[in-house]
Amino acid sequence: KWGRTEVTPTARLNQYLYDNDDRTAQYRYRGDLTARTQFGAWTNTFSYGKQESHGFTPFRFDTTYPYENISESLQYRTDRLESYLTVGRDLRNERWSDLTWRAQARVTKAFSTEHALAYDLNVGDWRDLVSRFVYDDGHATAFKLGTRYDLEGARMRNVSTELYWVPSTQWKVQWLGGYDATNRKTLYNEFLVTRDLHCWDVSAHYSYQNKSLYLYFRLKALDLPLPQFGVGRGGQVLSTGGL
Repeated sequence: KWGRTEVTPTARLNQYLYDNDDRTAQYRYRGDLTARTQFGAWTNTFSYGKQESHGFTPFRFDTTYPYENISESLQYRTDRLESYLTVGRDLRNERWSDLTWRAQARVTKAFSTEHALAYDLNVGDWRDLVSRFVYDDGHATAFKLGTRYDLEGARMRNVSTELYWVPSTQWKVQWLGGYDATNRKTLYNEFLVTRDLHCWDVSAHYSYQNKSLYLYFRLKALDLPLPQFGVGRGGQVLSTGGL
């Protein structure tokens, strides 16, 4: 440690031996250096890493590749706000990583928002602005809105929503919605409404992507699974977190 700065160097050497006629072997060495400086709510982190590998391995699972890169990260963190600004460079291939900004803010106890934006330093293009707005009262209502906005084309790419609502002890409503703003078409629209009938419950499940409507009666004592709500035709998870 030097004042506010903490420096952490690490080194590693791996040697692999294979018992065969060719006597093939592989070894690699790796070194990392991290310098972290803390000043108030700000933290600056500089990292350098290099790895070299030599020899041959007959397997894929332990194949290693050489690299050399540096990265810089500036973090600001308080009880309500957390923000990152990061950039890096691949020294071996002489390419920059994206200049990336991420922020998470808790506006109120129930409302929070997240944003991510990146700039491609190699070609000079902006990446999409990805945003997520969350309202969750921790009891009866949770709503998520996700957006992806194309800064280069000045247009919205897609919007997704997720709702969980318990209007009473007998009713529960869930909804997932996804809209492709570029092609102006609905990607998914799904509802699951459940009614408590004491020993039973009944659920109505509507799926736009599957073009289906089902009615389920379930005996609570058997604890049978509910319909596959939030799963697309290809098995993918439909949610605002997948933007």
